[in-house]
Amino acid sequence: MTQTILDNFSKTLSTCLTNECLTNRPITVAEVSRHTYLESYFSVENKISIHQSPTLNNTTEKFDFIVIFDVLERSTNPYQLIIDTAKHLKSDGYCLVRSTDRAENSTNMTWAGIKATCQENDLFLTTKWSEGKGNDSEQYYILRNINSDLRWDNTLISESSNFLFTPASHITDNIEKGSPEVEKTSGAVHYLDFFRTIHHTLTPRNYLEIGIRFGKSFEIATCRKTGVDPSPEYSTTDANANIFPLASDDFFENHANYELPHHLDFIFIDGMHLFEYALRDYINTERFSHENSLIIFDDIFPSHNTQALRDRSSQVWTGDVWKIIPCLQKYRPDLILIAVDTSPTGLLMVINPSSHNNSLAHSYNNIIKDYLGSEYQTVPKSILARENIISPSDPDLVTLLEALKEKRLDTLSSELLERLSLY
Repeated sequence: MTQTILDNFSKTLSTCLTNECLTNRPITVAEVSRHTYLESYFSVENKISIHQSPTLNNTTEKFDFIVIFDVLERSTNPYQLIIDTAKHLKSDGYCLVRSTDRAENSTNMTWAGIKATCQENDLFLTTKWSEGKGNDSEQYYILRNINSDLRWDNTLISESSNFLFTPASHITDNIEKGSPEVEKTSGAVHYLDFFRTIHHTLTPRNYLEIGIRFGKSFEIATCRKTGVDPSPEYSTTDANANIFPLASDDFFENHANYELPHHLDFIFIDGMHLFEYALRDYINTERFSHENSLIIFDDIFPSHNTQALRDRSSQVWTGDVWKIIPCLQKYRPDLILIAVDTSPTGLLMVINPSSHNNSLAHSYNNIIKDYLGSEYQTVPKSILARENIISPSDPDLVTLLEALKEKRLDTLSSELLERLSLY
């Protein structure tokens, strides 16, 4: 069990205690493991009861949370162990399952096996993700009863089940408005207007958007287009459109190779507003790029430090996506980065991608360690001031888009590219 998962899980449980719907409700946790991991994370005054055991066969108790840590790899039938354990969930409970593919400790579980187990046993797989560890990885799955509220962002605020796992704040928008200084934005034109210019000039054959939400930017594309979002609030009858209601990690792991053209012309990354998510989205989308593809990041320029916090506390929220700039400058000096002065939170154009360059993926763990460390906790003044940013009406941007359309990026002068580039 990684330290990050333990920290996040303990933070979630502690947050539960602050919600008024749970003030008189003790939280019960079953830690299904051979060793005790969670007990040290909670002080004695916490109203959390932790039951630690390698099995729940000897109890009839129901739990708010069940966490399966290190027992699956020793089980002859890990799927049956999950089924038997999940029977002890309360109706609105959650079960967090960890599996590993380490050769000496593999659980021999597959994504298809987990899906089949859920479908056959009235369980709903709400989300999954992976944690890389060198050449090994750990998989995490969160399961619920099929009759529970299936989507965290759709549960009513008045229901106590909503608080067992608080919905991600970037989805709920239940954030109190801050001061005018905290909520300020800037930009020469709205990013959607600039997108219309891009589509008109570039006329892409295909388009991929990570994080479509209400579909405003997605609608502008008239070509074959693919949208990915775990909770889209948009639907369309456009025959050219294909929308996947999935987290982007899931989409790329299980669908992208079959659903995406392998030479995408235009890619827009506007998913989860956290650096590691934006980085993974770039790594995954670049595999489907060509040398004249255009990749754009949204939410790259916060106007206030509060907007850039990883834990959202303002309505205008960029998170720490800004870190993608120094990251790409360091690890991918071959890329051309162009900052565009759009409202509300700026755009970053990435030119000259390579579908064969794996340096970011190979360095992923070191990158995350560095950019989530103390050195990058404060937004640089150059980011807040939007230094070296280009006006969206700059005629050289049109020249660049025309060159990308005609697949002649290599014919542009170095002087033009240097003037546009963010240094």
